[in-house]
Amino acid sequence: MTGYNNLSVGNVLTAAVSGLTASTTYYYRVRASNSSGTSGNSNTITVTTLAAGSLPSPWTTTSIGATGTVGAASYSNGIFTVRSGNGSMDGTSDNFRYVDETASGNWTIIADVTSVSDPQDAWATQA
Repeated sequence: MTGYNNLSVGNVLTAAVSGLTASTTYYYRVRASNSSGTSGNSNTITVTTLAAGSLPSPWTTTSIGATGTVGAASYSNGIFTVRSGNGSMDGTSDNFRYVDETASGNWTIIADVTSVSDPQDAWATQA
C-alpha cells in the first residue's frame, strides 16, 4: 500500500518514533512476527504531532507584569523554551513569563536552566 513504510523494531514492547514533522497526521499499525510466521495487521491508529512552537496539553504560558513585547513558550524533545518580552526583575515593576499546569496534591518541580539570553544583565539571572 502506498504511503506505508515497514520498519522492523525487533523484539520490543514499545518503540520511539523520531524525526516527525510538526502539525502532521501519521498512521500506525503493527503486526507480530515469530518462528511460526507473521500476524495480520492491527487496526490503524491516527496520531497528530503538535504544532511547531506549541505547548502540550495541559501546559499553558502567561506573562506577569508589563512586559511590553509579548513573550512566547514552546516545547520540543522534552525541553520547554520560555522567552520573556522586554522587561526585567528589578525595581517595583517586575515582569516575566512562565509555563505552568494545574496540579493537585504535593508536587516537586525541578527546573534546569540551560541558558540565559543576556548573561551580562544581572537582572536576567534572578529567579
